[in-house]
Amino acid sequence: MYTVRFSKKAEKTLKNIDPVMKRRVMEKMKYLIINQCNGPNIKTMQGYVNRYRYRIGDFRVVYEVIEEELVVWILENDWRGNIY
Repeated sequence: MYTVRFSKKAEKTLKNIDPVMKRRVMEKMKYLIINQCNGPNIKTMQGYVNRYRYRIGDFRVVYEVIEEELVVWILENDWRGNIY
């Protein structure tokens, strides 16, 4: 089973968003444990092999899947206008 880990930058951003959105994002992280690469709001980022973008409303989560360690590594998460 995969585990979800956050970078320091992702933790800091998640800590500063409102509680309702934070709860929503954390619920969606449970989905990444089961299905890392495919889903209605998951797209592969151009120019990368294992890097994906997960859309949660206007919030975006950028992550990588490390198959050897069974880890979903959350690199960044922020509102749509701030992340790209």
